Amino acid sequence: MRHYLGIDVGSVSLKFVLLRGDELVGKAYLKNQGLIATVQNGLRQLPKVKVSGVGVTGSGKEFVKALVGADYTNTEIMAHVVASLKEYPGVRTILDIGGEDSKLMLVKDALLAGFQMNRDCGGGTGSMIETIAA
Repeated sequence: MRHYLGIDVGSVSLKFVLLRGDELVGKAYLKNQGLIATVQNGLRQLPKVKVSGVGVTGSGKEFVKALVGADYTNTEIMAHVVASLKEYPGVRTILDIGGEDSKLMLVKDALLAGFQMNRDCGGGTGSMIETIAA
């Protein structure tokens, strides 16, 4: 069975998943210490297998796509919707609190019906929450 790699490139952290079919065979979560070094470290933490395809999402997706030779990119919003529907077929509302922005996605009849993002200030983002918690 083929292996597929997914990478979510956030401003605060990078997340890696390695799948064989629907089976999770490897994962890594790393704080972003610079994209090149963090991608290298994340890949080192995964099992060494032949990968048939790579998909990338997140704020740094285009850079990491070029870095790893990824086959596919998608927006964070669509990645959230597709993954949420797979795990929770009846989902209607998805909230993502990221390092630099927050996103609210509305789903109707298994389709993205609308979304809102905040980008004007750091209030309500992961960076603000992390600062308050420190």
